[in-house]
Amino acid sequence: MPISDPDKLISKADKLTKLSLTRWSADWRNATLLYEEAANLFRVAKKNEKAKEAFEKASKGQEMLSSPWDAAKHMESAAALAKELGYWNEVTDFL
Repeated sequence: MPISDPDKLISKADKLTKLSLTRWSADWRNATLLYEEAANLFRVAKKNEKAKEAFEKASKGQEMLSSPWDAAKHMESAAALAKELGYWNEVTDFL
């Protein structure tokens, strides 16, 4: 059963990127998928601030997976959301 609460998805993804005694390497592949899903759920729910943050994290995940094109697409999505929110200084940072 998929998780439909984007906050829980972010929390789960954050745990996958943290190292611990039982996890010696971050699982960026699964974490990135969760960040992407959460970002889309936040966007549908019109929670643009949280969607922007989730796209930023998804971009970081794609960078860690050596996928610069996907990372750039997520940054582009974050920039579009920053524009909608009126965060003009962040728009230029993302692009």
